[in-house]
Amino acid sequence: MNDRVPPHDLAAEQVVLGSMMLNHEAVAIAVERLRPEDFYRNAHGVIFASIIGAWADREPTDEIAIATRLQVAGDLARIGGPIGLHALVEAVPVAASIGYYAKTVAERANVRRIIEAGTRIAQMAYESNGEIGELPAHATKLIANAVDDRQQAGLTHVSEMVNDSLDAIEEARNGGRGAGILTGIHALDDATGGFRPGQMIIVAGRPGMGKSVMGIEAARDVAMSQRKQVAIFTLEMSRTEVLHRLYSAMTSIEISRIVRGQLSDADWTKISRAAAQVADAPILIDDSAPLTLPIIAARARRAHARSPLALVVIDYLQLIKTGRRAENRQQEVTEISQGVKLLAKELGCPVLIAAQLNRNNEGRTDKRPQLSDLRESGSLEQDADLVILLHRDNYYDPDTPRGNEIDVILAKQRSGQTGAVVAGAQFEYVRFVNLPQL
Repeated sequence: MNDRVPPHDLAAEQVVLGSMMLNHEAVAIAVERLRPEDFYRNAHGVIFASIIGAWADREPTDEIAIATRLQVAGDLARIGGPIGLHALVEAVPVAASIGYYAKTVAERANVRRIIEAGTRIAQMAYESNGEIGELPAHATKLIANAVDDRQQAGLTHVSEMVNDSLDAIEEARNGGRGAGILTGIHALDDATGGFRPGQMIIVAGRPGMGKSVMGIEAARDVAMSQRKQVAIFTLEMSRTEVLHRLYSAMTSIEISRIVRGQLSDADWTKISRAAAQVADAPILIDDSAPLTLPIIAARARRAHARSPLALVVIDYLQLIKTGRRAENRQQEVTEISQGVKLLAKELGCPVLIAAQLNRNNEGRTDKRPQLSDLRESGSLEQDADLVILLHRDNYYDPDTPRGNEIDVILAKQRSGQTGAVVAGAQFEYVRFVNLPQL
């Protein structure tokens, strides 16, 4: 059985790729139905990704243009060179229907995913020690998630959407702060109604302003208070550091003492209890290196397929790479920004990404950050649904009468008002606190 070749149709794959290089309109059809990973032959997936990239950049998609693009990327030789591309074009029948062949490729890919899901189910069953437990539920979810439902997507009549839209309004009406994912920072939740499915949220600030703190605090509240699964991709801290921060926030034991191990017996008891609560929380942490955007997206999709994610936190943007060569860092950041936005939409959950601000505010009398201080790319401002800028007066003026207040500035809110709200910063415990409402 292990010698069986997974279902595939190389001829259909060839016709799809050849059609895309012959007809620009064929690209628009294929992009709605296929992904690079749907192709059985790896070289075909590479070619498909290159054609889609050219199409997205509004560049020609003919075989000469794609050969040049693949050459620049260093992929031309491994896909068979210009001769290989020409063979794909030659494989297209005179009256080829791109829709039919794309459907064939997608169906074969779905069957392969079902086979893979079946293998995972069998493995889970062997590892269950004969106990049924939640195995049926996991198996059902694996099979359901194995089949790509993009064939169901596309233009939909508004009559099919009205009930869902009214349900969302009713949920917000009955839920106080709204139907979004709450952060536990009440002033922020009141101002935004919570983070919404599919939103890209940027939390930005200069070093020491609490970007990472807000991301982890939001994840902690979602996972531990709302019991919804979150994923944290940390490119700066180790998973141990993230856990130390959670323990500090939960126990009111200074993070510096936890890191140094300067703990009393009573402190150790508190941390042990906090650790037990964290262990029971639906929190996923990935600190592996390198964490490129494609790796983050793939792992988030895989986690979401197993159990839906309510929130994804990425810390932080400037440390992410795309995994391929870019002309400059601005182009790379633009690609990352667009990729994060697409990931949020695909998963149907908010993605919070921390970002560093440039030094422009250091030269201003008023140190409060502005939207224009986002580093490296205007695409960040364009793609984000919500941009939160963090500012603490006491960082620049230790004698400020505002003490540990932190300004949470809503510099952009696609579906709401901009402005600022105030929270408390207890960074010795790595947390935000809610201030009394006046």
